[in-house]
Amino acid sequence: MAPLDPPVSQQPEEPERDTPPSEIVSTPAAPLEPPTSAPAEVPPVAPEPGLRHTVMPGAEFEDLIGEDGNPIDPDKMFVAAGPDHLTYVRTAQRITRRHYYLGATHPSDQLEYSAGRRVDKTTAAALTEELKALRAARPTSGQE
Repeated sequence: MAPLDPPVSQQPEEPERDTPPSEIVSTPAAPLEPPTSAPAEVPPVAPEPGLRHTVMPGAEFEDLIGEDGNPIDPDKMFVAAGPDHLTYVRTAQRITRRHYYLGATHPSDQLEYSAGRRVDKTTAAALTEELKALRAARPTSGQE
């Protein structure tokens, strides 16, 4: 088997440099010496708030529908998970979000939460308040 490197006598000779090392032009390659100063610290990025199940930007939220297909009572959407669970509640039934896409004439439905799903108490409270405000702002059919 032949050796990997040719013998020293067969290696090509390195040509002599015309330029002394002090006059060599720098290139965009990384320097051989490590940097003398520490890199600038990048401030930590704060995590974005968790997004609820959104359909698409511009979709108009219409209502929340229960398992029976009727609008759900905001006060009966969630049940306490028990005395050992202080940070979350569970959904009492399947909750479906009804919304209108931009320019649509018929509503679309999307599952918001399945029955028995754990939901953070602050998220549940925000959704309950949002639904109450939406229904309070909606004109009733008998007052027109």
